[in-house]
Amino acid sequence: MPLQRILSIIIATLGLLLFSRCLFQKPSFSFVPEISFKRFDRFLKRDPFLTGDSVRININYRDGDGDLGLADRDTVGAYRRFVSGTVLNRFFNNFFVRIFRVVGNTESEIILNNLTYDGRFPLLNPDLRRTPLEGVINYGIDFAFFQRDINNFRDLNNPNRILDFVTLRFKIQIADRALNLSNEVSTDTLRISRRQ
Repeated sequence: MPLQRILSIIIATLGLLLFSRCLFQKPSFSFVPEISFKRFDRFLKRDPFLTGDSVRININYRDGDGDLGLADRDTVGAYRRFVSGTVLNRFFNNFFVRIFRVVGNTESEIILNNLTYDGRFPLLNPDLRRTPLEGVINYGIDFAFFQRDINNFRDLNNPNRILDFVTLRFKIQIADRALNLSNEVSTDTLRISRRQ
């Protein structure tokens, strides 16, 4: 009788372990990051020298091996600032932003002279364990300088006319530490007012 009881306990324990493993199995994502647009958070940034709109773009992410983000020390090798001389290395950053002006059904990319909204987000898996990750990246953009450049508010059909606001859309892409680029996602539109 005691042997049957011991065997029953062992079988029950193994059954529970197998069942719990099925419940807590790690998700299976691609090693190339996948992103989707979640939402904007908008707020007014007040500064003693410059006040303007700021936007936080919230992006959902999934990555199969968890190699997302850059540390402050990641400034050499693949993550160095310049490829050669003054040629910028795209992968110094890992969050890429393209801005489009929307007029009706037409979108035109805005190329800003000497200004980019690309940037870096920190390590999301600081110990760099190879594990699937899923979550939200919150990335802030400050529009104070954009709002003060009158050229950003010229009517595309009549350049002599200055508009009070423009409608923008962003296209976002991220890179992982292995330099794999995610899909590119479009955000909702956002209205930005001119400031003087």
